[in-house]
Amino acid sequence: MAGTTHQDNRVLLFALFSATTMSAVFFVGEWLLLGYQPGIASIVLYLHMAIFGAILISGFWSIINERFDPHSAKQRVARIAAAAACYRDSESLVSFFTTFYAAVGVLGFLLQSLLGHRILQRFGIGTTIAILPAVIAMFGTVGSVVTQLWSMVILRGSHAISATSLFRSAFELLYTPLLPHKKRPIKK
Repeated sequence: MAGTTHQDNRVLLFALFSATTMSAVFFVGEWLLLGYQPGIASIVLYLHMAIFGAILISGFWSIINERFDPHSAKQRVARIAAAAACYRDSESLVSFFTTFYAAVGVLGFLLQSLLGHRILQRFGIGTTIAILPAVIAMFGTVGSVVTQLWSMVILRGSHAISATSLFRSAFELLYTPLLPHKKRPIKK
C-alpha cells in the first residue's frame, strides 16, 4: 500500500489497542468511584462514553482504511460489517438483520422485565453497570479467537441486549440523586 509501511500499521494497531485498554481501565475506575462519589462517577462515565466511543470507532475505521486499498476494501469492509460473508444478496441480508434485531429487541425486553429489577436489587448499580464491559470482554475474547460470523453475531447481540436493558436501567439510576430541575439539562 502506497504511503504507509508495516511499521505505520503496527503503530495504529497499538494505538487502538492502547485506547481500548485505557477505556477498560476507566470502566473499572468508574465502577470503583461509584461507591464513593456516585454523582462524579456518572459524569465521568458519561464523558468517557462520549469521548472514547467516538475515538475507538473512528480509530477502527481509520485502520481499516489504511490497511486496504479501495479495490480490496469493497470486499473486506462488507465482511467486517458481518453478515455480508454469508448473505450475498440484499434480500437475505435484510432478512438476517430483521431477524437479528427483532431477537435482540425481544431478548433485551425479556431480560429487563424478568431479571432487571432483581439484578439491580441484589447486586446494586455498580455491578449491574459492570455487566456490559464484562459481556463485551468475554464475547470479544471469543470473537478474537474464533473469527467466524456466529461469534461476531453473538458479540454484537450480547452487547446490544446488555446495553439496552441492564446497563441502561442502572445508568439511568445514576441521575436519581439529582434534583428534577437539574436532571433534565444534564441528560441532554
